[in-house]
Amino acid sequence: GLTAKFKGSLLDDDEIDPFYYNYIGGLTGLKGYSFYSIGGTKTLYGALYFRFPIVEKTDKRFGFFNFKNLYAAVFAEAGTAWVDGTIEDAADDFKKDIGMNIRLSGSLFYGYPLAAELSAAYGFDEFVNENVEYGREIRTYFTLLFDFPEF
Repeated sequence: GLTAKFKGSLLDDDEIDPFYYNYIGGLTGLKGYSFYSIGGTKTLYGALYFRFPIVEKTDKRFGFFNFKNLYAAVFAEAGTAWVDGTIEDAADDFKKDIGMNIRLSGSLFYGYPLAAELSAAYGFDEFVNENVEYGREIRTYFTLLFDFPEF
């Protein structure tokens, strides 16, 4: 199915230390960039996911692993973060990425739920933050949890 995500944040003190900024990069936001690469006291983020089944509702056993579902997705994300100025000023600085992921769900030892996800994303926009270059690279993420997080 098709899923749209939107989130934003606002801190009312632009003078705070950057340690306390809201960050929208990495696994919980723009996956094409590292977590601390995009941050500020104000943030906007949006994503569009298209997820589809590869294998659904099967009950195959491999040793102590019981396989149930395998899904794939393609996604596009955009977002920005800023400290000074208005949203119109920040609109020129939106970062964009695209990516894909695969989700495998099942259980271990007849009862422990398992949710494994492998994601890869490419950030289109190249920029420098704190003397570090970001963007124009493929970033990968792997999670192994009891359920799939919806950040």
